[in-house]
Amino acid sequence: GVLNTNNIRDIQTDAATRRTTAIRLGTHRAKIYQTLLIMSGWFSMAAYGLLHRFPLQGYLFVLTLPLFILQLRGIHTRTGKALDPMLPLLVISTFLFSLLLGAGLFL
Repeated sequence: GVLNTNNIRDIQTDAATRRTTAIRLGTHRAKIYQTLLIMSGWFSMAAYGLLHRFPLQGYLFVLTLPLFILQLRGIHTRTGKALDPMLPLLVISTFLFSLLLGAGLFL
């Protein structure tokens, strides 16, 4: 997701020298792809939790959902260098997701 966000941001400057997934898809479809990347991670984790019958605290990672929604909203409403704040937001969101998942399963 972070790499795709970076590639969406740099579509205009990379088009002459690179063949990234974002360039091949185009801006609109690359943003849809970003949404699918994030959603597939969430759906996979939720399915894993349900299959393994996580205790309630095992779902602490759900607290990060607003951060991911904010990141996706930013991806869909911004272009170019305006996407810069979306990179650290996704990194921090993913880190907190992992931390809360681990803490919830440990407790």
